[in-house]
Amino acid sequence: KKDMDISGIIGITIPEGVNLVAPGNQLTIPVQSQRKVLLEEYAFDVQEEQSLKSFGEWLSENIFCNADQFWKEKIKTDIVVLANDEFKDFVNLSTEVITRTKIDNDTGTVANGQLFTEEYLPAESVLYSLVLAAPEFTSNKDRIDENEVISFVQGQLPEIIQAGANATLGKGLLKTKLITNQKA
Repeated sequence: KKDMDISGIIGITIPEGVNLVAPGNQLTIPVQSQRKVLLEEYAFDVQEEQSLKSFGEWLSENIFCNADQFWKEKIKTDIVVLANDEFKDFVNLSTEVITRTKIDNDTGTVANGQLFTEEYLPAESVLYSLVLAAPEFTSNKDRIDENEVISFVQGQLPEIIQAGANATLGKGLLKTKLITNQKA
């Protein structure tokens, strides 16, 4: 929420400890007098929050390309924001964990003591980071302004990057997109 406020995306109301869904979503089911959403095998109590509809529309316009028309439409209403504690548990229990062994190239058998574990984010994960820019800090009158700094960063950022290990397995491939000038 603080990052969104800094970047000027939109104002989202997120009460502490409450799970939220956008109005008009197709995710909730009625259970007695409460609305619930099922994620994996877990049922979460949820409340509708109007500002999530605006957030879903923002995500639709800024995250998905036109080739992903199904997801562009779905995210507009079918978005869930989990409270921190429930999100933490959900991630800890839903992250892909693979135990592997390192093979000794000479013997073709497991290298001594080389059992290791890897964790992967779901392939559909959306990651973000803020890139903040300010004018170059110099007394030189030809200093570079913040727009030129952002243009430089954008020019250096490839469309696809690989982060982490296992590039040969196709892991860690990320599509990048720099969304600029959200807040003046």
